[in-house]
Amino acid sequence: MKRNPISAWCVGAALLMAAAPTTARAQASDDTQESVASRSWTTRFGPNVARRWLRSGRFEDRLRAVRRIGSQNDYTSVQILVQALTDDPALASSPQIRLESVRALAPFVSRDPVRILLTGWMTPPNNQLANPLINLAADQASMALAASGNTRAIEQLVMALAENDQPRAVQALRAHPPANLEPLLQARFRESTQVIDLIGHLGDLRAIPALRKLLHNADLNVQVAAAIALARLGDASGCGKAKDWIRQEGSTHALRVGATQTLVLCRDPWAPRAMAILLADPATRQQGLDLVEIAPTAQCSPTLAGLLTIAEDRERVRVIAALARCGGPLAARTLESLLRDGNTDAAFALAQCRGPEASQALSRALADPKTKRLAAWAGVLRYTEMAIIAEGLGDALTSLASSHAPADRFIGVFGLVLLGDVQRIEAAQDPVAVVAACNAASTLSADKREPCIEKLKGTRDPAMRDGLAGCLHDIDSIDGLSTATLFEWAESERISAPVFGRLLGVRDSESSRKRIERLLASSDPDMRAQVALGLAHSPQPSALSLLGEALTWETEPMVRRAIVTALQRRQSTLGQKWLNQAAHLDPDPIVRSLARPHPFARPITQQQQWFWLRLGESQATQTASHAVRVMLPHGSASVIITAEDGMALVPGVTYAETRLRVDGVPWQFTSSRTQEGQR
Repeated sequence: MKRNPISAWCVGAALLMAAAPTTARAQASDDTQESVASRSWTTRFGPNVARRWLRSGRFEDRLRAVRRIGSQNDYTSVQILVQALTDDPALASSPQIRLESVRALAPFVSRDPVRILLTGWMTPPNNQLANPLINLAADQASMALAASGNTRAIEQLVMALAENDQPRAVQALRAHPPANLEPLLQARFRESTQVIDLIGHLGDLRAIPALRKLLHNADLNVQVAAAIALARLGDASGCGKAKDWIRQEGSTHALRVGATQTLVLCRDPWAPRAMAILLADPATRQQGLDLVEIAPTAQCSPTLAGLLTIAEDRERVRVIAALARCGGPLAARTLESLLRDGNTDAAFALAQCRGPEASQALSRALADPKTKRLAAWAGVLRYTEMAIIAEGLGDALTSLASSHAPADRFIGVFGLVLLGDVQRIEAAQDPVAVVAACNAASTLSADKREPCIEKLKGTRDPAMRDGLAGCLHDIDSIDGLSTATLFEWAESERISAPVFGRLLGVRDSESSRKRIERLLASSDPDMRAQVALGLAHSPQPSALSLLGEALTWETEPMVRRAIVTALQRRQSTLGQKWLNQAAHLDPDPIVRSLARPHPFARPITQQQQWFWLRLGESQATQTASHAVRVMLPHGSASVIITAEDGMALVPGVTYAETRLRVDGVPWQFTSSRTQEGQR
């Protein structure tokens, strides 16, 4: 029977009215079970709720309250947070709460209460100086003050620098140079050499008139600082005074160092003579070597060559390196003489010494059986960095590759692969040749590394796995290995474990997430960095929040670089929030550079820069190879194996922080050990 629409509507309404009380009762029952916190965070986060949860006895509630206040980006809410932090010292003493509070308060530095609070947090309490999160919060507080551009905030930073020589103030102001120089040029700060030095590093030419006045109307130490600052800004006004200070009878060491620095920065013709004066005096020799490294000149070569007769230990190594940078025929002859005596530092220096004399010296050393192997290392380095092939290098490498001595075979095969003989990668049979060829192949394209990757897949020997792990440099996925095998290798104690941790990112899934999270929370920062880089390629959307949470509490700069790199690669709106925060507040300059969105933000990797590693007797004997984990400045990891003489060349190393970890137990093929030695 067809039902009347009106009657059907009435029946439906009656049913709804009957069901309403039941629904209301069910809802009321749910409400009694639902926590007040859940509702307040989602719909009713008002002032009273914020105060209540900031006073909560549960740490998680207090932390969520701070985060929610920060996400609202509203000063009314921030006032509640400031009041709670001021009234309850215990709340502010929590490292996690303080760190999150800095990020929540950063947009409101122009407000007096916020600025006062952050200024106080720039110096951690004495009982928490060793806490890494408290120190990170102090760094980010100073960065927030500088990034704001607020005049009063800048004044607070300058005051901290002038009165307490606060390094965080320098770091923050150099990261975020103020648009207004007035706070730095106030009369009360002009007598501070630290402030004047900062002005020179900021590179703002508007400061030149004020600095020129200080050359004539200030204390002598201030005059020296002003002369150096002017030189950094390209103004040679202080050079005349600098020459007078050097000629002055009885001038102090500090005065001569400052005067020489001024002349060096101005490229004054007097600079080589002034550097020679510093080098001749043991009290100023280290500062002289610093300046020679900045402005090498052949005019300093005679002085440096003379110093080699009296210099010892680390100072001798620095003199040799400085002599190579200065160059010239005298430098080449001096270094060749040391190379004939088997001096490794001289061989490395000669490889980087410019001029045909250095190539000729290496050619003579390659022809001498006593120095052939050492000269081969130097010749390979010279080729990789300068594209100069010393005469006889190819013949020497071929001869060494067929030698019975493992150390000879290592450099022979390694050098020939770098010179273009890639067929040796597949032809290599004995373990030394295989590892040497694959160490060199790490600089080649992925397709040329394929033979090494196939050997890695086929090996079950832990030592050979370490030796071949370097061929995975900059590779984020590998086929032909099960996820279980990758987890086994990544969770092992081997020195190559972090490299395989990076390969797990692309295998991320619900079933493997817990194990990946454990690796991301590892006590080894190298492992954390590699897992973060791998998660850039995770197919799971939730990997983004995993990276963001890791970035929140990470205290190691190298790991933060890796996390920021991964967030950049994922290209998401949510990830951009963390990147913007890192670009403004992170104290590490490389992290800030990687976090910026523009195309010139990332440091350029100079693949022609190489690192010559020589293990000393304190870390390795001269008759055993060792596995070395190399952490590059941007957070990527690789593993290399040294030759039996302790030598290795590490590619792609930039002039920035590079971390090495040496396996304390000698590397041996078919080794039965599964544990790492001391590092």
